[in-house]
Amino acid sequence: MTPERLKRIRKELGISQTELALLIGRKGKKKNMHKNVYDWEKGTVEIPGPSAKLLEYIAQGLPMTALALKLPRMVTADEQSDRPLLIRLWRPRFIMDATTLEPIQWIDQPDDDEDKARVLDEAREFLDG
Repeated sequence: MTPERLKRIRKELGISQTELALLIGRKGKKKNMHKNVYDWEKGTVEIPGPSAKLLEYIAQGLPMTALALKLPRMVTADEQSDRPLLIRLWRPRFIMDATTLEPIQWIDQPDDDEDKARVLDEAREFLDG
Protein backbone atom coordinates (compact mmCIF):
# COMPACT_ATOMS: atom_id res chain seq x y z
CA MET A 1 0.00 0.00 0.00
CA THR A 2 1.33 3.40 -0.95
CA PRO A 3 1.29 6.44 1.35
CA GLU A 4 -1.06 8.16 -1.11
CA ARG A 5 -3.55 5.27 -1.02
CA LEU A 6 -3.48 5.23 2.77
CA LYS A 7 -4.24 8.94 2.92
CA ARG A 8 -7.05 8.54 0.37
CA ILE A 9 -8.61 5.74 2.43
CA ARG A 10 -8.42 7.79 5.62
CA LYS A 11 -9.94 10.83 3.90
CA GLU A 12 -12.73 8.69 2.42
CA LEU A 13 -13.48 7.37 5.89
CA GLY A 14 -13.59 10.97 7.12
CA ILE A 15 -11.45 10.28 10.18
CA SER A 16 -8.33 11.75 11.74
CA GLN A 17 -4.92 10.07 11.84
CA THR A 18 -5.50 9.28 15.53
CA GLU A 19 -8.90 7.74 14.78
CA LEU A 20 -7.42 5.59 12.02
CA ALA A 21 -4.66 4.36 14.33
CA LEU A 22 -7.27 3.41 16.94
CA LEU A 23 -9.49 1.78 14.29
CA ILE A 24 -6.74 -0.61 13.20
CA GLY A 25 -5.70 -1.40 16.78
CA ARG A 26 -2.43 0.50 17.13
CA LYS A 27 -1.21 0.56 20.73
CA GLY A 28 0.28 3.44 22.66
CA LYS A 29 -0.64 6.76 24.22
CA LYS A 30 -3.66 8.31 22.53
CA LYS A 31 -1.97 11.71 22.21
CA ASN A 32 0.81 10.10 20.12
CA MET A 33 -1.37 7.78 18.03
CA HIS A 34 -1.41 10.07 15.00
CA LYS A 35 2.38 9.80 14.61
CA ASN A 36 2.23 6.25 13.21
CA VAL A 37 -0.27 7.22 10.53
CA TYR A 38 1.49 10.53 9.85
CA ASP A 39 4.77 8.70 9.20
CA TRP A 40 3.02 6.16 6.95
CA GLU A 41 1.27 8.89 4.96
CA LYS A 42 4.55 10.77 4.49
CA GLY A 43 6.34 7.60 3.42
CA THR A 44 9.03 7.94 6.08
CA VAL A 45 8.03 4.62 7.65
CA GLU A 46 6.73 1.61 5.73
CA ILE A 47 3.20 0.50 6.58
CA PRO A 48 3.50 -2.89 8.34
CA GLY A 49 2.03 -5.78 6.35
CA PRO A 50 -0.82 -6.64 8.76
CA SER A 51 -1.87 -2.99 8.98
CA ALA A 52 -1.75 -2.63 5.19
CA LYS A 53 -3.92 -5.76 4.74
CA LEU A 54 -6.43 -4.51 7.30
CA LEU A 55 -6.59 -1.11 5.60
CA GLU A 56 -7.23 -2.75 2.21
CA TYR A 57 -10.03 -4.77 3.80
CA ILE A 58 -11.51 -1.62 5.35
CA ALA A 59 -11.31 0.15 1.98
CA GLN A 60 -13.52 -2.58 0.46
CA GLY A 61 -16.28 -1.41 2.76
CA LEU A 62 -16.41 1.96 1.00
CA PRO A 63 -18.64 0.94 -1.91
CA MET A 64 -20.05 4.34 -2.82
CA THR A 65 -16.90 6.41 -2.43
CA ALA A 66 -14.53 7.79 -5.00
CA LEU A 67 -12.16 4.89 -4.23
CA ALA A 68 -14.71 2.27 -5.17
CA LEU A 69 -16.03 4.22 -8.13
CA LYS A 70 -12.68 3.64 -9.84
CA LEU A 71 -13.43 -0.08 -9.70
CA PRO A 72 -16.00 -1.30 -12.23
CA ARG A 73 -19.12 -2.78 -10.69
CA MET A 74 -18.99 -5.89 -12.89
CA VAL A 75 -16.64 -7.53 -15.39
CA THR A 76 -16.87 -10.55 -17.66
CA ALA A 77 -14.31 -13.30 -17.96
CA ASP A 78 -14.31 -15.74 -20.86
CA GLU A 79 -10.82 -17.05 -21.37
CA GLN A 80 -10.16 -18.36 -17.83
CA SER A 81 -13.09 -20.75 -17.73
CA ASP A 82 -14.93 -23.28 -19.86
CA ARG A 83 -17.99 -21.01 -19.60
CA PRO A 84 -18.46 -17.24 -19.67
CA LEU A 85 -18.51 -15.68 -16.22
CA LEU A 86 -19.76 -12.43 -14.79
CA ILE A 87 -17.92 -11.21 -11.71
CA ARG A 88 -19.46 -8.54 -9.48
CA LEU A 89 -16.64 -6.54 -7.85
CA TRP A 90 -18.82 -4.39 -5.58
CA ARG A 91 -20.43 -5.73 -2.44
CA PRO A 92 -22.19 -8.06 -2.32
CA ARG A 93 -19.68 -9.71 -4.62
CA PHE A 94 -20.38 -12.89 -6.58
CA ILE A 95 -19.40 -14.98 -9.58
CA MET A 96 -22.22 -15.79 -12.01
CA ASP A 97 -22.50 -18.15 -14.94
CA ALA A 98 -23.24 -15.71 -17.77
CA THR A 99 -25.17 -18.30 -19.79
CA THR A 100 -27.54 -19.59 -17.09
CA LEU A 101 -27.63 -16.25 -15.20
CA GLU A 102 -27.28 -18.13 -11.93
CA PRO A 103 -24.76 -17.24 -9.21
CA ILE A 104 -22.02 -19.83 -8.86
CA GLN A 105 -20.51 -18.40 -5.69
CA TRP A 106 -21.43 -15.54 -3.36
CA ILE A 107 -18.30 -13.94 -1.92
CA ASP A 108 -20.30 -11.66 0.39
CA GLN A 109 -23.83 -12.49 1.44
CA PRO A 110 -26.51 -9.97 0.42
CA ASP A 111 -28.18 -8.08 3.27
CA ASP A 112 -31.57 -9.68 2.56
CA ASP A 113 -33.67 -11.23 -0.22
CA GLU A 114 -34.50 -7.79 -1.63
CA ASP A 115 -30.80 -6.88 -1.85
CA LYS A 116 -30.08 -10.24 -3.50
CA ALA A 117 -32.82 -9.71 -6.10
CA ARG A 118 -31.59 -6.16 -6.80
CA VAL A 119 -27.98 -7.14 -7.50
CA LEU A 120 -29.01 -10.14 -9.61
CA ASP A 121 -31.28 -7.86 -11.68
CA GLU A 122 -28.33 -5.45 -12.12
CA ALA A 123 -26.21 -8.36 -13.34
CA ARG A 124 -28.82 -9.46 -15.88
CA GLU A 125 -29.17 -5.86 -17.13
CA PHE A 126 -25.38 -5.62 -17.43
CA LEU A 127 -25.28 -8.74 -19.60
CA ASP A 128 -28.24 -7.61 -21.72
CA GLY A 129 -26.92 -4.10 -22.27
